[in-house]
Amino acid sequence: MIFSYFTQNQLSALSENAMRGFTAEAVAHLKPAAVSGFGANQLAWLPIEAMSGWTGETFAALQPEALKGFTAEQMLELKPSILTWITSQWNYSATILDSLAAPLQVANLATVAKLDEMKQLLVSTAQKEILEPKDITRLNEISEEFPTAARIANQAFRTAIQAAVDHLNMEALNQFEAQIEPLQNQIMTVAMLAQQTIQQLQAGETFLSQAVVNNMTDEELAEVLGETGLKAHAQLGIITSTRAQTVSKLGIPTVNPDMFDSTGSSCSDDSAQSSTSSWNSVLDLLFPKAQSAVVLGCSPLCIISFDFYCTNCLVRQRQRCWNKYTRELSSCRGWFAFWCRTAAMARLTICLA
Repeated sequence: MIFSYFTQNQLSALSENAMRGFTAEAVAHLKPAAVSGFGANQLAWLPIEAMSGWTGETFAALQPEALKGFTAEQMLELKPSILTWITSQWNYSATILDSLAAPLQVANLATVAKLDEMKQLLVSTAQKEILEPKDITRLNEISEEFPTAARIANQAFRTAIQAAVDHLNMEALNQFEAQIEPLQNQIMTVAMLAQQTIQQLQAGETFLSQAVVNNMTDEELAEVLGETGLKAHAQLGIITSTRAQTVSKLGIPTVNPDMFDSTGSSCSDDSAQSSTSSWNSVLDLLFPKAQSAVVLGCSPLCIISFDFYCTNCLVRQRQRCWNKYTRELSSCRGWFAFWCRTAAMARLTICLA
């Protein structure tokens, strides 16, 4: 293939259009001696689908400064063998690790910025007497970016586990926790504000507009408004008395008023339970005031010896966190998907960090 004949100088001269035309096959045919010609901007232009073409040999030949061009989304598409190679450099190649950590940090900051926007919207929402479709729609739109943040967190934690395994200590996991803490703090703040909004709706202090109500199912009304909120909406004529009676017959869920009151593990792998199927579990949010549930769950084994049993536990616990998150996320739909996604993301960050 022609790409195998490219020289360092030729690669360094490639334009944005040329870089965006690369495929995984083309990347796989590049020579290690040539890829050192790539700059950060050029790597940023590389299509995500082309990332699987990197081999350990060619990836290792990239210049440290050029690595900073990779985005978090690109990194998520690297082969597991490449990630293993990265973690094997933990002790003696800080420059490479710092370069690769940059996209994760940028993605983390970008997510925090989105969460800050949600926080401001929720503060504004809490001050409104009536919520219009645009208020909820915007929150839902922002929360659609949560899955990308979740994938980044999961990938970073997987890399940290591999580093811990390679070097027989928890330092990599401690570094991951420090990196993810700003995201976790913002998630918890947003979740508390979301809880406040729901509590106001259920207390009859805040109301949904007629346009919102008309587009909600009876089941959604029962879960979101509760008994008092349903009666308040009926008294104002926002919900007809006939529909209110129909909704009431469905049974009104009892929502735990304290979202920090957790009676179970935030990353238990109970496939029969969906924490996003009702406001019961959405507002339980299960925020255990502890460090990573993964690390805590494996600490008895890892304290005894950092061996196969310890590392196998870490790997299995991480997968349970991720499986639980994906199940919860699959249930997030409808007008109030934002609250559901917030709950799922919060539980994942608590589980991992």
